[in-house]
Amino acid sequence: MKRRKIIFFEANEIPFKIINDFITTNADSTLAKILPKSRQYTTVAKDKSELSPWITWPTVHRGVNDELHGIFDFGQDLTDIDKIYPPLWNILMKHGISVGVFGPLHSSPLPIEHEKYKFYVPDTFAKSPKCFPNKVETFQKFNLSMARNSAYNVSKSIDFKNLFNLIKNIFSLGIRSKTVFSIIFQLINEKIYDWKKNRRRTFQPVLAFDIFLKLLNESKPEFVNFFTNHVASSMHRFWAAKYPKEYKNMGLDGDWIARYKYEIDFSMTWLDKMIRDTIKFVKKNPEYILIVSSSMGQSATTAKKIESQLHLKKPNLFFELLGAKNKDWEDRPAMAPQYNVKINLQKINDLKDILDDFYINDKPISYKCNENGFFSLDFGHADIQSDKEFAIVKGEKILLDNLGIMSSKPDIGIGNSAYHIPKGSLIIYDPKLKKVDKSSDSKTQIDTREIAPIILKNFGIRIPSYMIQNPSLDF
Repeated sequence: MKRRKIIFFEANEIPFKIINDFITTNADSTLAKILPKSRQYTTVAKDKSELSPWITWPTVHRGVNDELHGIFDFGQDLTDIDKIYPPLWNILMKHGISVGVFGPLHSSPLPIEHEKYKFYVPDTFAKSPKCFPNKVETFQKFNLSMARNSAYNVSKSIDFKNLFNLIKNIFSLGIRSKTVFSIIFQLINEKIYDWKKNRRRTFQPVLAFDIFLKLLNESKPEFVNFFTNHVASSMHRFWAAKYPKEYKNMGLDGDWIARYKYEIDFSMTWLDKMIRDTIKFVKKNPEYILIVSSSMGQSATTAKKIESQLHLKKPNLFFELLGAKNKDWEDRPAMAPQYNVKINLQKINDLKDILDDFYINDKPISYKCNENGFFSLDFGHADIQSDKEFAIVKGEKILLDNLGIMSSKPDIGIGNSAYHIPKGSLIIYDPKLKKVDKSSDSKTQIDTREIAPIILKNFGIRIPSYMIQNPSLDF
């Protein structure tokens, strides 16, 4: 078997339902054109804990599920885990395969051996903007700043200092003029229709993709991956607008549905443009194949308006009242409204004792912790007014505001209307194939743990004993 170069395009959480509906109404799209020529499989996540992308992507990258890799949150110290179950890109690099990394989850921080990669751009949960090559840091500084400011509601503020530095380097980074014009058009649209500011979440990966494409063309690694979450973000929020009939109890009015019903299509249109440009590349470089994959999918949950959700806005105040001084804790990356923190080892049991007797709205606060002092606290409680309601902390009533836990109004009037399911999508496009012989491939599903060993097998690398030894697909 002759090994192929691989572009692994990580399109987070997209099920075939979304893809098929998109191509039905967009017959001229790239996806509509390539799907008949591509092998298609439903991915199935076999993880045992609650499905989240920060859990299911490590399963894809490491070839083992959460019971083994033990990655449950952003901000965990992965030093020991990386030694036992290293990510795919690390294994390939160690075996002399040229590799490019752009944004897969848990790819931060920049590794010590980063110069052994063709390029390495960590994920948007990185604490530092360090990238390789370092010219990309001007983009990453802006990217991280905007991501932090729009973790829950999209902020209309702009980090002008980092934006100015980005503009100075815009063409050397590979950001195309058509992308710049699209962003200008987006900003004008926001002035006319304030609600369209939610589309900013789509344009961050659009900028990132331009930079990725330039790095790809310059260095042509044998394996490269690129991650985008913009469609997943849109599905979470706007599934009820696109599929209102899927809900037994529809608590959203017709105006809300009419306003947002095309938002998933908007995000998919930009995904299709990214795939179109990637297809152009693989056609010019037919030694490559393109794999577009998710680690799971989404489907409908509830459709109701909420007035507010709780977030930990003042962690200094919160931990001080829980008996931890500033030197006793350090915040870690998290996807709001979750809050992650590393606690001094001497304070672990004290904090656990307090959290075990901590109630909001008569329910115990939900949290996870490990023996290394990593704590993950779940907030997001709906319709609780922090300036009027109390937490019970070891029997004492404390106003939520006084704990630094504050209510925020969601800018689209809801929390989520869709959530994670085990089944996602995987598409394999080979420019050398004119059509796919479906009669020779009866398989329709693939365990996400098989993806890493399939890729290793392609490169002639021995599959580690902890991975599935006989993956069911070949390229």
